[in-house]
Amino acid sequence: SPSVNLKLGLYLVPFGTYNQANRPHQNLLVNAPLHGEYVYPSSWRDTGILVEGRLSGLSYSAYLGNGLVESDSLSSAQQFRDNNKNKGIGGRIGAALSQWTEVAFSYYRGKYDEQNERNLVLRGIDLIWATEGFQLLSEYAEAVAENPENTANGKAEGYFVQASFVMNNLRPVVSFQKIKYEDPFHGLGFTSPDNPGAGIQEERNRWTVGFGYFLSQGILFKFEYDFNGEKEAEIKNNSFSLQLALSF
Repeated sequence: SPSVNLKLGLYLVPFGTYNQANRPHQNLLVNAPLHGEYVYPSSWRDTGILVEGRLSGLSYSAYLGNGLVESDSLSSAQQFRDNNKNKGIGGRIGAALSQWTEVAFSYYRGKYDEQNERNLVLRGIDLIWATEGFQLLSEYAEAVAENPENTANGKAEGYFVQASFVMNNLRPVVSFQKIKYEDPFHGLGFTSPDNPGAGIQEERNRWTVGFGYFLSQGILFKFEYDFNGEKEAEIKNNSFSLQLALSF
């Protein structure tokens, strides 16, 4: 039913809009935006129960799953078995503001340590404005990870804005992305609460330009050039990527 759809087992977590449409044939970027690399695991999936649907101009998702696990960083917090007795819960609710505009809010909460004591909370908002020849996509996400007593919480936040155009089979795209991630407890070398890491201090931004070209209905060729900026970095690490996506 369009109003109620139940999934049991493995599912893509409905947090934001990018994580639900991040396969190569579903988006114009080759690389994941920065918030999709740092704030939550890339292609974030979970095992559990998902209920979603659409009622008139409203869309909703609600899920109960194993949740994320404590690791050296949020990007490596993916798990498919449960490391504690707690379940991760979350959801996303969206509203169509007009024929061309939709806004949605996302939320996730769960214990992420093996001792079942400390919370990990994620919040997000995304906005889509699309016409026949233009699409503007923006998304913001933040995460707060509770650390042991007498240690400041870990915090990560990031956003991206992406504009794309329709020119027959060609889809030019431009994007700006930014993240900030600070955590004094995790990071390189972390293995357990008794063995903390070196800490995390990341602040990055990225300009992306590129295009997608539909060679046929099911074959998409993509080019992307990334202008990477890192705080206090002394070298340039700009890069380009090519990708061929097949859908059937």
